[in-house]
Amino acid sequence: MDFTKRLLLLAVLVGACGDESDPVLTGEGSGTLRVVAAIEASPLGGEQAPDAATMETVFAIDVRDDRDDFVDDATVVVDSELGPVTLERGGGCGFRYCGVQAGYAVAYDISVQSGADVLDTVHFTGPSWHKLSAPVSGAVIDAAVALAIAWSPADEADETAIETREYDTVIGKDPGAFDLPPDVLRIRTDREEDERVRVARSMRLDLTGGLPGSSLTIRVRNGVSFFTARVVQLP
Repeated sequence: MDFTKRLLLLAVLVGACGDESDPVLTGEGSGTLRVVAAIEASPLGGEQAPDAATMETVFAIDVRDDRDDFVDDATVVVDSELGPVTLERGGGCGFRYCGVQAGYAVAYDISVQSGADVLDTVHFTGPSWHKLSAPVSGAVIDAAVALAIAWSPADEADETAIETREYDTVIGKDPGAFDLPPDVLRIRTDREEDERVRVARSMRLDLTGGLPGSSLTIRVRNGVSFFTARVVQLP
């Protein structure tokens, strides 16, 4: 479904229920495609994006038939307020359909069609762009003590992942804060070490109109870079 038609459908739905929130559309189709879609936004450069416009969003969609074979002739389109992107298959994506778009629109539509096989009328809103307030960019951190991590907004995502260069964990839901355990950040004895923390928040939607297992996940990642203090070795 193109973005204009989707807007008309949303207007009908909103008028019918009297709710101005963006409704979720889980998809309609022939029931003959399994579509597993991932949309991930991350900073266009460096570890920290100051706003949603300075992010880059990557689309990756796996399309299979009822024999679990890859479908290689589908037209796959992801649409949003930033405009439609027709995904291409192959290259660095392997058998998936992939594409890239500047910015993060938060809400996206998906349409997949291969002959009479179709899955469309999908609309889903992912987590808002978030910013880390702790740790502070460029700070020098003592890796031997717990590190307080904080971000906002929160309470939107189904799952939250915390990542450093050598440590990662999934904490579930979206609490807005997490204490990184001591002694998991990288350190050096000869100088301060470059480190980072990334917070990735995601939401998942099961898609109807397709084969069982069809889903859409929207994930947004932002982070901050800092340093760990040089460890002084005693003689």
